[in-house]
Amino acid sequence: MDTATIEDLAYFMKKAKANNRSSIFFLGAGASRTGGIPLANEIAETILAEHADNPRINKLTAEDKTYAKLMNCLDPNERNELLKGYVNDSKITSPTSTLPS
Repeated sequence: MDTATIEDLAYFMKKAKANNRSSIFFLGAGASRTGGIPLANEIAETILAEHADNPRINKLTAEDKTYAKLMNCLDPNERNELLKGYVNDSKITSPTSTLPS
């Protein structure tokens, strides 16, 4: 996952608001983990378990099955659903700030 600047975040938030969409920004392992969101390697394990039939994942070598590469193997809807589940169940979002369906 890429690192973003404040300017990047402002741009993406403005764009999301203009399109009536929500924004999600992960702050890092410390904030995420404390809030109940699994670490990247745990999310990677979930991807491997839940998408074992994904041909893009099956083409990766064991060394290439990193969080970033596994996320790239999922389509946008699969990524959204995966992350939405973690975010909606976390302790860092309020019940009124969940992702749209």
